[in-house]
Amino acid sequence: MKLFLDPSADGYTNMAKDADLLAFAEGGEPGARVYGWDGLWVSLGRFQKPEEDLLSPTTTPWVSRPTGGQAVVHGHDVTVSLALPLAMLRHGTRAVKDIYRVAAGPLIMALAAAGLPAVLAEGTRHVSGRPSGADCFAGTSPNDIVHRETGQKVCGCALRLTKSAVLLQASIPRWAPQLEPGALLREGKRQSPTEWNHEALPNALSAALRNVFRCRIGSVLPHPCPSRHRKAAIRLVLWNDWDPVGVNDMPENWDEYEDYVPPILQCLAAGGDVEQIARLLKHFRTDYMALRPTADHERGTASLLVALR
Repeated sequence: MKLFLDPSADGYTNMAKDADLLAFAEGGEPGARVYGWDGLWVSLGRFQKPEEDLLSPTTTPWVSRPTGGQAVVHGHDVTVSLALPLAMLRHGTRAVKDIYRVAAGPLIMALAAAGLPAVLAEGTRHVSGRPSGADCFAGTSPNDIVHRETGQKVCGCALRLTKSAVLLQASIPRWAPQLEPGALLREGKRQSPTEWNHEALPNALSAALRNVFRCRIGSVLPHPCPSRHRKAAIRLVLWNDWDPVGVNDMPENWDEYEDYVPPILQCLAAGGDVEQIARLLKHFRTDYMALRPTADHERGTASLLVALR
């Protein structure tokens, strides 16, 4: 997989690069970009019309996205684009909702590993309905990604599905926008920035995405994890690599293995080695889940967990 941490660019350059990601994915090569914008821009969903959705289309810098959805104001955000071959998703349906949920999984896990408890709104009390106007952030649908506790919409996501690939584009606010959406979009809603270490966010997301994809595809974590992110990284390994009950294609169950993180963290802090962590995983599998042990699987996951230290 190719992952790019790109400098800020204008809207046309950014959308052209995302279209290239999709083309590569259609050829079988997954890719991702983490990038910014060189100033105030509005990206319109591919089915939106500037004369209908912008208050002043002649004076507002705007660009059409390859994906659908509602308008997003940029310039104060980090944008993440993921392009995946459908064959990689191991998903038998072409239902847009189902493919979105699978494609959004790596982003949700990367957000969590970077320090934000992100979940799909579905199943929470935070669903407020689809946006009624042009603004992507004006409502929260079941498929939106929200903060687990506050329900704040932490990113605006849009999808493009072709015969062989999917492109997901996500905008994550870092601070208050230069101009509020209400000054640019019909029925725009005031935005509140997600609470992040703003300067560190692009690098943190890039590292987290790299770990997610290497766990899922190659089962290798490339670098030791910073201590402040270790809890999320442990949960990420349990979710991606261990997953004894087989739920890691359902992002809404991201916290399935949450209860097993503290004892693993304690064992690692005490200097536990691969064999000790493997015995702990076996204990979880057999005594808590009533499943048969798989020694090689436990040992492989234990190696990833020890590498975090």
